[in-house]
Amino acid sequence: MLAVDILPEGFSVLAQHSITVRLQNGLKVNGYLDDNAMQRAEDAIDTLVQMARELHVEHIQAFGTSALRDAANAQQLIRRVKDRSRINLTVISGEEEARAAYEAISPEGRAMVVNPGGGSTEIIIGDFGRFVSAASAHVGAVSLMNETHGMNPHDVEQLAKEHLQPAWEQLGDTAPQKVIASGGTATCTANVLLAKQQHEANAVEGFVIMRADAGKLLEELFPMSVEERRACPGMHPQRADILPYGLAILTAFMDLTNTNAFSVSDRGNLYGFIKRMIQKS
Repeated sequence: MLAVDILPEGFSVLAQHSITVRLQNGLKVNGYLDDNAMQRAEDAIDTLVQMARELHVEHIQAFGTSALRDAANAQQLIRRVKDRSRINLTVISGEEEARAAYEAISPEGRAMVVNPGGGSTEIIIGDFGRFVSAASAHVGAVSLMNETHGMNPHDVEQLAKEHLQPAWEQLGDTAPQKVIASGGTATCTANVLLAKQQHEANAVEGFVIMRADAGKLLEELFPMSVEERRACPGMHPQRADILPYGLAILTAFMDLTNTNAFSVSDRGNLYGFIKRMIQKS
């Protein structure tokens, strides 16, 4: 949840909060979300909506991404959210999600933004803050973890690369020199590497991650138990199980695009959604 105060020159953040739901984990082989996952989502959304209302916000919009795009019973959750929280939950396309990820950052010059999520990874190319093209790969940290149980890190990376390949080909196989990663995988990876280097965690924005450092961290984290990962300095406890898989997506992406390094942005999709809401108003 991101609550902002709209100002003439843009917006200022009033509050932000997140609740981990793992909706993707509730997506069964038959394509339906199980009731436990829907209940977790419904409870989390209602909690966040109440937090927003306590701030006296005037407009609330809610967005669903990869898991709801894939779920055959997404409309059931949408109705439940509407009945309980009195808001509209909109399921957005992969391109809309990609646009939000790019507009959240609006980087200078020609740049590419990669945003690994739970069930999909968005790749966006822009030019001086202007969206040019995007593709959504059907692989995310949670879905890759569920698909590769028992595999070694090399094979996990290889499978991630195979999932990313069609999206990369769709964009034309040409990477701008400036590459930026956003989302929980990127920021958590940055925090762990910053802790290793004994830097402050608030230095995440703009932190540069080299391919060699990302690969080394992947090799370190993969054989660890979830409990051992949670004990790593800088690790977000709720990302300890999926971080190696999100990191495998980033390293596979770097290999696929022949990228040696990327910088990190801590501005997630919600910043992009807010910007688009302001533009529409």
